[in-house]
Amino acid sequence: MITLLAILNMVSPLSSALSREITRFARCRLIGSKTKLLLDGQICDNIYFVESGILRVYYSNNSKDITSSFSMAGQACVSTESFFKQRCGIETIQAVCKSKVWFIDHEQYLYLSANYPEFKDICRTFLENCHIARERRLQAMWMQPALHRYKWLRENWPEVIDKIPGKYVCSYIGITPVMLSRLKNPLIHPSAI
Repeated sequence: MITLLAILNMVSPLSSALSREITRFARCRLIGSKTKLLLDGQICDNIYFVESGILRVYYSNNSKDITSSFSMAGQACVSTESFFKQRCGIETIQAVCKSKVWFIDHEQYLYLSANYPEFKDICRTFLENCHIARERRLQAMWMQPALHRYKWLRENWPEVIDKIPGKYVCSYIGITPVMLSRLKNPLIHPSAI
């Protein structure tokens, strides 16, 4: 629990009363690689805070997975529309590797937000960061060649390239595994370095 409180305290100091409530509500889960926390068609009832490991959010289009975001240690992960509107969504949340997450459910989120303004502010900051990251990715990817997308990812999220399987990297920046291999090979693409 100390780690979850530390993650939240990085954004804004928690009052002792809020710390007690979070300790009362939050649950921890250790999950294995490829474990799915949310399936397409389900209602996202939890907001996750990643202590260790990596989660990815993706949706499927014609049997092809398209990764929309990654969440690493110290970050939040949620299917935003499904969680806040409490309706079935199109996204899946999956562990990329062995991970440890803390979570609270929607009802607890509403209670904490209504009774502790600092909690609402902390969650707003996490969600703003998620939205900004997605928007920056879209801006960097829009109508850009594969080399530009790969460079952007390497410059902005080098840990994604280092820690995440290539097939997920490919679905995140919209390239094929063959193209990723070429872009990583300095003999073929010296400008990618």
